[in-house]
Amino acid sequence: MDTGPPAVIGAFGGLRLVEWEPLFHKPDCEERVFMARDEINAFLGAGTNYQGKLHFQGAVRIDGNFRGEVVSDGTLVVGQEAVVEGLIRVGQLVLSGNIQGEVEAATKVVLHKTANLQGNIKTPVLVVEEGAVLEGQLDMGSLGSSAPIVSEEESD
Repeated sequence: MDTGPPAVIGAFGGLRLVEWEPLFHKPDCEERVFMARDEINAFLGAGTNYQGKLHFQGAVRIDGNFRGEVVSDGTLVVGQEAVVEGLIRVGQLVLSGNIQGEVEAATKVVLHKTANLQGNIKTPVLVVEEGAVLEGQLDMGSLGSSAPIVSEEESD
């Protein structure tokens, strides 16, 4: 469920509070995530185009077009209308839009029903909603291990 930019719901001192749709939708739970504006390190809105390298801490949301490299230990949220091309190495990826390229997530990748990922994923945890598209290879081994995977046929 991706409804666009957040709504400002109040302010406390110089800090504005915004309301976001849940990062992880649970059908039986209508909980919303409230984030302080300071928790979002960057927001590339719909209609924006960016090319280059993006390094960040915390959480970043992309709703526009991005081409290049994304590196972070934090969370990358790719909105429903977003198009991202390139190499992505993040702590966690939440995808509702389109990605073409290699994805490496240290903790988790979530593909919402509108997600379209063309490329390879390396992550220990993958959550896929019905309707999501993944065209590529999936490696769910530990990101730190380089041990080869041996099939039963090869081990006999």
